[in-house]
Amino acid sequence: MATTGAIVLAAGSSQRFGSPKLLAPLPEGGSVLGQTLARLRSALPQLLIVTRASLVAAVRDVLAEQATAAPPVLVCPQPEQGMASSLAFAAAHLPEDWHSALICLADMPFIRSDTYAAIAAAIAHATSNHPIVVPEFRGQRGNPVAFGAAFFPQLAGLKGDGGARPVLQANPQALLPLPVDDKGILLDVDRAEDLRHY
Repeated sequence: MATTGAIVLAAGSSQRFGSPKLLAPLPEGGSVLGQTLARLRSALPQLLIVTRASLVAAVRDVLAEQATAAPPVLVCPQPEQGMASSLAFAAAHLPEDWHSALICLADMPFIRSDTYAAIAAAIAHATSNHPIVVPEFRGQRGNPVAFGAAFFPQLAGLKGDGGARPVLQANPQALLPLPVDDKGILLDVDRAEDLRHY
């Protein structure tokens, strides 16, 4: 049975943060990664996490704290080459039954579960004319973006630090904007002060 899954990109170096930001505690409790995964997993059961070797143990510790069975954790061999390298590595290792995938960033803990579910539903029912779903909050594009399986080869060929942007730019006719009432799709954690501002 075909399914919609989620790639979780968790291989960043946290240079601007100054320490592993995915493990940073949130003011309301939990960690950046823990809250991201908890909210995502309540909406989508099929996940694939990509991280760097130095973070594998920490990622698995966070997963062990959550009640459901842990999803696969892949180690990107060249995370220093940028986000696109991690995404390409993940796209090349997707389960065969995935017909679409949300590209999720591990450092966006403020996206609501119902937003993930809405994006997943939109891509699952997308027509062949609009196989890329892009969430928008008050006209601003955010994350995660969802891609139909037709774009998996393009994602697997990405390079650099632009994420999936080249695929979006090359296929404007395929984009389906999805308005959501969730500012969390715009909020990532780059610096320690970001946690206080949110």
